[in-house]
Amino acid sequence: MPTVTVRIPQVLRHHTSGARSVEVEASTVQEALEALFAVYPTLRESLTPPSGNVLEATNLFLNEQDVATLDGLASPMNSGDTLTILPAMSGGGRSGTRVRNSEGTLGTTLGAIDMSRGILVGVMVAVLLAVSLACSEAPEAVRIATEGAYPPYNFINDAGEIDGFERELGDELCQRANLECTWVIAEWDTIIPDLVAGQFDTIIAGMSITLKRDEVIDFTQPYLPPSVTVYLAAAGAGDEVINGKVAAQGATVQADHLASQSGPTLLEYELVPDAIAAVLSGEADAALVDLAFARDSMAEHEGMLAIVGPEVNLDLGVGIGVREDDGELKDRLDQAIGEMKDDGTLNTLITKWFGDEANGF
Repeated sequence: MPTVTVRIPQVLRHHTSGARSVEVEASTVQEALEALFAVYPTLRESLTPPSGNVLEATNLFLNEQDVATLDGLASPMNSGDTLTILPAMSGGGRSGTRVRNSEGTLGTTLGAIDMSRGILVGVMVAVLLAVSLACSEAPEAVRIATEGAYPPYNFINDAGEIDGFERELGDELCQRANLECTWVIAEWDTIIPDLVAGQFDTIIAGMSITLKRDEVIDFTQPYLPPSVTVYLAAAGAGDEVINGKVAAQGATVQADHLASQSGPTLLEYELVPDAIAAVLSGEADAALVDLAFARDSMAEHEGMLAIVGPEVNLDLGVGIGVREDDGELKDRLDQAIGEMKDDGTLNTLITKWFGDEANGF
């Protein structure tokens, strides 16, 4: 029987004694849920609606793909797969009076309504008009998700505020695109499923554009060129450590790269700083991280860390993640990024936060 991982969102962790993830043996999504419920029975009550169909009240993502687009609860699972549980937002379940049509606009489900034909026609016209207006109006309020733990891209400053290159970039893009933006902190390991589920509208969190991620969400044009990834080890270590115990943040291109290699043993951590801490403590022989973060870490821990081994290229640049049905928002952000490239503002920000040696456009 395959061993799979079930990720638990923060709102449900009181059912699992704080556990972020649980390993179970299962060959389908249904079996994974049953195994999870067997260990934590109160989860079944929390996730199962009166109809008994979990999918009516819960969004389930198998390796970042909505199981509703696969075979539902019968979707097969293999060893190493990850199932992410996301309770539907209020009004955002898979059934009910508010639904999202194929174009991403909100409409109204008309049940069996006892009314005259004239009234019914009037209601239908009103609904069509509302949908038409929703399609023509540009979004005014946008929720931007970031991690807040990846300097200099994004971090929490001494005042407790989101700061960094991406905060400054995002604020400028919102102004140029005439958007009213609100920043929220999100957990990295569920940030893509949370976006798809509608918890927020965009991701600006140092997310590399990859073909795998592009199958689930859309990306704007890159606001950073393809980045170099490096191995960071204790000062004085040799290149051989890259085939030892190598740390990386989970659900990243770095972790995926290490998992595909036969030499190193991958140690996954919740945050990139945790991977660096593992190197400093001796728990890990090296960490695979973005070059900009490596430089930041070496400056913070002066004389204690050094880059070893070869550089690795893993992505197509860094872009803003948006839902696949939010084409209008993507277009507006693309236009704003293009303007910043054309007038030099983006290169100025890159130099400010990453130094004169950083690649620009």
